[in-house]
Amino acid sequence: MDGAYRYRIKFYYSYIKGMKLSIVTKVFFCAAAVALLSACSHGNGVSPDNAGVESDGVIATEPIAFEIKTAERNYHAVETGLDYDFYLTVSADVQWPTRISAYDIKPLQDTLMARLFPSIKAGGIDDAIRSYLKDVNVYQLPGKYEIADSIPAESEYNNMYYATASATIEEVTTDLVTFNISNVQYMGGAHPLSASFPFSYDLKTGNVVSLGNLFEKGNEDEIAEVITDQIAQQLNLTPDEMKQSLLVDSIPVSHVVYISDGQIVFHYNQYEILPYSFGQINVEVSPYQVQDYLTPAACKLLIVD
Repeated sequence: MDGAYRYRIKFYYSYIKGMKLSIVTKVFFCAAAVALLSACSHGNGVSPDNAGVESDGVIATEPIAFEIKTAERNYHAVETGLDYDFYLTVSADVQWPTRISAYDIKPLQDTLMARLFPSIKAGGIDDAIRSYLKDVNVYQLPGKYEIADSIPAESEYNNMYYATASATIEEVTTDLVTFNISNVQYMGGAHPLSASFPFSYDLKTGNVVSLGNLFEKGNEDEIAEVITDQIAQQLNLTPDEMKQSLLVDSIPVSHVVYISDGQIVFHYNQYEILPYSFGQINVEVSPYQVQDYLTPAACKLLIVD
C-alpha cells in the first residue's frame, strides 16, 4: 500500500478533571475513520481480511472508539516536620482505546496498563487509576495525609505539589497506533520534572515497535551518528556547539522509539542528553536515512523499497 494513502487520525481533547476519587469517563466514537486502501487488505494478522472494504475495493471504514478517563484526589499533609504544611494533588488523564476496527486490542490495553502504572497490579483500568490516586507513599514526602475537599491559595512556601499520569493517543493509521505515556511531578524546587515514554503498536502483528524489530543488530554506531546529526540540525547548532552542551560523552541510540507520520522518532527526556532548558527531544529520522540498517519487517511497515 502506497504511503500516500495513509490518512492518520489525531485526537485533540480538552482536559477534563474528575472529582476526588471518582473517575469521569467520556466516550468518543469515530465511526468513519476513512483510509484509502487501494489493493490493500488486512493480511493474516489479528484482523480479518478485507474488513470493512466495499465491493469496489477503494474505500474502507475503520470504526475507532476510545474513552477519556480523568480523576484526581487532593491531600493535605500535616505533621510534616517542616515549617509548613503542604497540599498534594494526584491526577490521572487516560485516553483508553475500546475498539480499533476489528483488531484484538487486548495486548495494546495490557501494554498501556503496564507502562502507565508499572507498580500497580489491578484487574482493570479503573481500578488501576484508583490505586494510583491512593498511593501517596511513593513520593516519599513527609507527614500524615488527610483527604482535602479543596486546595487553598498558594502560600509563600510554594507548597502546592502535584503528580499527573497521562496516556494520550497521538496518531492512528491503518497499521499503527501511537501513544504517549507521560508523568509530570512537582514536589518543590525550581521547576516540575516530567518524563514521557511514547510508543507505537503494530495493529497487524500485535507487537510494540522497538529497536529490536526496527533495526538489524550491529549498526548502533551508524544509527547514533545519524541521530546526532539530526539533533544538531533540529536545534540549529553546529556539532561543536552541541557537544559543549551535552551531558553525555556521545549521544546514544534511545530505546524509546516510535513511528510518527512515517518517520522513525527517537525520544530523549529532559536531562537524558541535554540540560533541562532544551526540554524533551524528539528526533525524526527518515526511514531512507537508515534504510541499510532496517529489518525486512521494518521496511515493509515503513514502505521502504
